[in-house]
Amino acid sequence: MRSFCLFFLLFTGLVHASVEGKVVESVDTLVATYPEILWLSEAGERATQEGIATSEELLPSQRLFGHKEIEFDRTLMTLRALHLFLEGGDQAYALLTQDQPESVRLSRNAFDKIHSTGVLLLYSGHQSLSPILMKQTMETALILGDLGKTNEARRLLAVHQVSAPDHDDFLDGALQVLANHPELCPSFLSLPPEGRQLILRSTHLAHYGHITHIEGGLSMFHHLEVKAPIPLCDLLFDLFIHTCDVAGALGHVNPRSSLTYTEPTHKAMDAMHDAVLSFAKKSATAKSALEAYLTKRAAWLGFDPSSQEGRILTRVGTMLRLTTLEEGAALRQGWELLSSKDRDLITGYFDPLASSSIVRTPTYVPALLVNLANHPTLGATKIERLAKVVNLGLPFVAKVLEQHSQALQQDPTRGDVPLCFNHVAGQVKQDPSLLAHTFLIDTANHIVVITPPCTKSTETIE
Repeated sequence: MRSFCLFFLLFTGLVHASVEGKVVESVDTLVATYPEILWLSEAGERATQEGIATSEELLPSQRLFGHKEIEFDRTLMTLRALHLFLEGGDQAYALLTQDQPESVRLSRNAFDKIHSTGVLLLYSGHQSLSPILMKQTMETALILGDLGKTNEARRLLAVHQVSAPDHDDFLDGALQVLANHPELCPSFLSLPPEGRQLILRSTHLAHYGHITHIEGGLSMFHHLEVKAPIPLCDLLFDLFIHTCDVAGALGHVNPRSSLTYTEPTHKAMDAMHDAVLSFAKKSATAKSALEAYLTKRAAWLGFDPSSQEGRILTRVGTMLRLTTLEEGAALRQGWELLSSKDRDLITGYFDPLASSSIVRTPTYVPALLVNLANHPTLGATKIERLAKVVNLGLPFVAKVLEQHSQALQQDPTRGDVPLCFNHVAGQVKQDPSLLAHTFLIDTANHIVVITPPCTKSTETIE
């Protein structure tokens, strides 16, 4: 009966309690409480180069260190978002959304829904955690999510054979070690056993970013399917932490307001949440969850999810963060201009419901496509550019996937690390025509376009 009541309160929006205390914790307090935050000040080459710091006010890293530290500022913004979502009310909503463009500003209803989820978790008594300890567990989960971006964490865990280059893979390995060696992470050690168990059991149940953008196929839901039925509060906890993480993604650009968690973002993530929450039931499958999500996203763009072409174009539109019929029509126009040879090649690798020899979801394909869609040389308007994204971007990605699939037949261990389109996304941001050049997949599974000697490239992505 208790779980039914909590479920009812969540989805009817009747939870409106507020968290006592300051709306946002001070930076000094957070750093003192969670020393791992300082590890992010030496993230170095592991920082994700996205966006340019444009805020007129000093970033937290500039105040503390005298220079910018991207991942440090991002993590602080995720914690700020967490506190604002938990606080709720007019002031918290205004602070979170104050610098968002009016046309895409997060609605108050969406903000209140997230607030209700957070407060529900605080007062759920899940794992016998008090509201204060649940909040501490949430904060710790956010900080642990960025461990793979720090050289210090990698140094500490190297002796335990945790060295995956991908920071999400690194987190999975780190949590296995922390289960027996919590002393390696002071913030994790300071949690009560119940808080540690909640993090170990519910953190990173799936890669929600991959699901939201349909970056992969059925394998994205594999762990959820294996673990189903999953306790509802475990799913809600992990999804709530992911929401805060998304909200803080451009904290190094703007430390005051979330530039990323807008109404379109919430609409997409809300649909993803519905698919993931289905795994609270034993009957849920990867196919049923992906089909349900595809159906929603296809309807926004005007595609038929029962057709292979409709699923492929829905996947591409979702990677591009598209939500309108006009945008869908532009993608269809680009598809019709493709040669039959290119269409056949793309179809073999882009249908999300088809089986694939590439189990690990390739990373940064959306960044590559978004950078193409934003490049002025491909058209004066976004609609013009979208057709070019299909013409130029999809054949390139399909050729990379084809070559990788062939390499896996010769050496299956190449599939242990996901393909990474990060570097080529940066090259395309500078010059889309580079996709016409020869590419290579290096030993770390990074894709690089071989550029002419006079051409410079950068690591900057979307």
